[in-house]
Amino acid sequence: MRLSIITIAYQDVDELKATIESVHNQTTQPFEHILVTKKIGKDFLQQLENVKLITDKDQSLYNAMNLGLRKAEGTHVFFLNSGDVFYNEKSIEHIYSDVDDYQCEVYRTCQVYEDLKFIRPGLARLKDSAINPAHQGFITPINKKPDMRIYFNEKSAISSDIEWMKENIGVYGIQVNQNVLSYFHLGGISNSPSLKTLKIRLLERNKFTKEFVKFLIRKVVGNRFYYTILSRVSGYERVE
Repeated sequence: MRLSIITIAYQDVDELKATIESVHNQTTQPFEHILVTKKIGKDFLQQLENVKLITDKDQSLYNAMNLGLRKAEGTHVFFLNSGDVFYNEKSIEHIYSDVDDYQCEVYRTCQVYEDLKFIRPGLARLKDSAINPAHQGFITPINKKPDMRIYFNEKSAISSDIEWMKENIGVYGIQVNQNVLSYFHLGGISNSPSLKTLKIRLLERNKFTKEFVKFLIRKVVGNRFYYTILSRVSGYERVE
């Protein structure tokens, strides 16, 4: 296999630096790193080595992810967006030894908010990874022909990544791995219930009530306790 790592970046250069350093400090180096960005300064981008740049004007996060996916030349793809980092310097080495050529591989991830860290999911609920994977722990084969690949639904404002992963699992099957692959920071639209997400969920009646309850809890207790409660209820493991 050959891994294509796709990173989507917007304006935060420090976050992007952390991701790039994490990728290029790996002990195993035969991979492709694709960076999709339209707002990072040219002076910084010109300093980058061993990175395939895509600076096309994207219309949304999922459109940017599709731009990277279309250009990927590897046999498997993994999205590590700006601010996300590998769990350690041997992460890609583990990927090459773990991943089946013809199946999706789902790893655990470490969610971070300020000084809080929770591994998702806990070992006792490892099978939950197959039901509700995080894309920062998801690796899938891709068709060698770009026109035959599975792409993100750009009309979905919140859950396109979940839909995309489940569609890939339906085609390729799945292996669940207990190792932790990456750290990622909480605060994105999919894990931050807000007036915006409530408006979007109005079109999905079966999901609106759950989103509304989460929104109220977050408003009452604040982000820190909200993420703690959510992680505990979900069976995640608190780590120092």
